[in-house]
Amino acid sequence: MKTPNSSTSATNDEISEEFNKLINRIDKYEDALLSKQQNKPNIMRYLASAAASVVLLLGVYFYISTAETTLIVANGETQELILPDGSSVILNGGSQFTYKRWFSNNREVTLKGEAFFDVVKNEGKTFTVQTEQFKVVVLGTSFNIKAYEGIAEQVSLKSGKVRVELENNQSTFQLSPGERLVFNNNQANVVEYDKAQTALWRDGIIEFNNATPTEVIQIIQREFNVQLNADANLNASLFTAKFKKTDVNDLIKVWTKTCDLKYNPADMRITK
Repeated sequence: MKTPNSSTSATNDEISEEFNKLINRIDKYEDALLSKQQNKPNIMRYLASAAASVVLLLGVYFYISTAETTLIVANGETQELILPDGSSVILNGGSQFTYKRWFSNNREVTLKGEAFFDVVKNEGKTFTVQTEQFKVVVLGTSFNIKAYEGIAEQVSLKSGKVRVELENNQSTFQLSPGERLVFNNNQANVVEYDKAQTALWRDGIIEFNNATPTEVIQIIQREFNVQLNADANLNASLFTAKFKKTDVNDLIKVWTKTCDLKYNPADMRITK
């Protein structure tokens, strides 16, 4: 697992640098105004200088409050970061995560892919995760979101409480620990699961849960950063298993043998 240096500390350094630049601009602007106003009463010079300072300081606030950072995690990797409020996020491979460098009234982030969140509780500021299909609203909790393109999106709650708001039909679901919302084909279902099994990928465990051949291939390609060649419309039974992330060929051999498929390691081709 990689822990990027450009999380909290780097963000603060960037903000400080931009803040210092703007302060220098304020000083130069004040000197120019005072020079032009040198023949006028002192009160006019002070007012002009104060007005310039307010305008530029508002610019600093606007820059800090709207600047965003986007982190892209390559297939086969994971990354952990600490958000400005102290909440932690672990991102799985093939994910894209966008957040603001500084949280103001709301703590809002956007996710494409999979991530495990451990959110710091703040009664005055909700924490919101936006995906393509839904929005997850929390106050302080730990949960996993899976929102890769082309597969069922999931929210799995380990602790606390979350509210899931679906984008397509504006339905709302309240989850308790040990509950998982699965959204697929415009249908949402809440099921129970073992919360001790939340986000096993953080420990290097690859999980398949009634996965179709397409889903199995997607997971293998994402977790190992490889390219599989498979027949179009590959037909096979659903696959359920857990593997320690070791050798990709061993995993594929188990899957193909279990589901009566053929595998050629030379070109990584899957056939019926």
